[in-house]
Amino acid sequence: MTLLIFTENPSPRLDYAAEYLLGELLGLKIRITNDATEFRRATGPRLNYSSREFPGVPAMVPHELLFSRGTEKVDIRVENMEGIPCFFRTSESEPLPFDLLASTFWMISRYEEYRPEATDEYGRYPAAASLACRHGFLGIPVVSYWSELLAGVLRRKFPGIRLRKPGAAFLPTLDIDIAWAYKYRPWWRVLGASVKDITTWQPDVFAERLMVLAGFRKDPYEVYDWLDGIHREYGLHPVYFFLVGDYGKHDRNVPPLHSAMMHLIRERMSYSRVGLHPSFHAAGRPAVLMKEKNRLENILEKPVTSSRQHYLKINFPETFRMLEEAGVQYDFSLGFPEEPGFRAGTAVPFRYYDLEKEKTGRLTLVPLTLMDGTLCEYMHLEPEQAIPLFHRLLDEVKSRGGHFVSLWHNHSLSESGIWKGWRKVYTELMEAGSKLAHDPISQEQ
Repeated sequence: MTLLIFTENPSPRLDYAAEYLLGELLGLKIRITNDATEFRRATGPRLNYSSREFPGVPAMVPHELLFSRGTEKVDIRVENMEGIPCFFRTSESEPLPFDLLASTFWMISRYEEYRPEATDEYGRYPAAASLACRHGFLGIPVVSYWSELLAGVLRRKFPGIRLRKPGAAFLPTLDIDIAWAYKYRPWWRVLGASVKDITTWQPDVFAERLMVLAGFRKDPYEVYDWLDGIHREYGLHPVYFFLVGDYGKHDRNVPPLHSAMMHLIRERMSYSRVGLHPSFHAAGRPAVLMKEKNRLENILEKPVTSSRQHYLKINFPETFRMLEEAGVQYDFSLGFPEEPGFRAGTAVPFRYYDLEKEKTGRLTLVPLTLMDGTLCEYMHLEPEQAIPLFHRLLDEVKSRGGHFVSLWHNHSLSESGIWKGWRKVYTELMEAGSKLAHDPISQEQ
């Protein structure tokens, strides 16, 4: 069904926000017009997005954001409407006192991240600086809540309107930063690591290293058979993101062209999908990113279409321009390392919008819901404390639609050190997530 929207000022920002809030989240076809006569004479579902009056037609007074250019700072006051956080109040009259289209654009374009007032030690935008975190709604897909508010208004005014909510899907993903803790490393790194074990008085690590290298003990990070068993048990097809960059301070994987590494990557293709995990060194370096993508494609002997940034290090717009230019179609980086939830206010994938070029990009951003390191290393939760947290987030996605994307690492399933007991969490998450539909994006890799 087509919804006709009237505006006095057509803009690419309005097109982008309307296609997402009303098209992607409510299943409507959208047509925007600035012809008042056409709009007045139309008989189907309509929305007046202007300050003009059209009696009997739902109206939303526009905020200036969708008719602006650039990334100038915008003052925001968060209020509540029917218990839902809202901002950009433009009217005192019900039923639509807030500009939900401008709010949607602000959230999914990641407007606040273009001029960050703070970054962390890795140059990342911190969760604590975000509007959602500061006002306590990071844990809900607020844009989907806004779509429901708007759906209620449209249904009351146009009882015959047909709306469709997005389905809910689950997708487990794994980042392979360090494929093996001890095996398959050049002898000089093994020697250096062993000396460090002794000089920093870590006899247990030194002993474990020797036992693994001598073949008497399994490498603790070699959990791939266990993962295959869990995924097969619950009928899940995860996406593995492999770091295949050159060795560096933040990039310490096994050499990517080692026969064992190439075998591991190719082996994942039998039941899973494989994406690129660009190295920390590749951030901001298009040539390095392209080199790593080509390297992974040569190993796989097929194109690589998906990517997730190492350390979740993203910068708007540079990171996404680089990925687009490299031919990546899906990026899975959009989550905060230190807080779970909905960084862009939604669990439904969306196209990247370049605020500096004022155009919608080709790249699809797939929001990340939950990461293992968030729970254990940032929030310092015990395994049993993490279980109700992920159930709450799963319930949000189940109720509002979208993709619950989990991020785990092979080392966090090693059952050693701080990760003792976390396999149980992963197993329960896979069981609970498998009751949702399985994510179609994983089948397109």
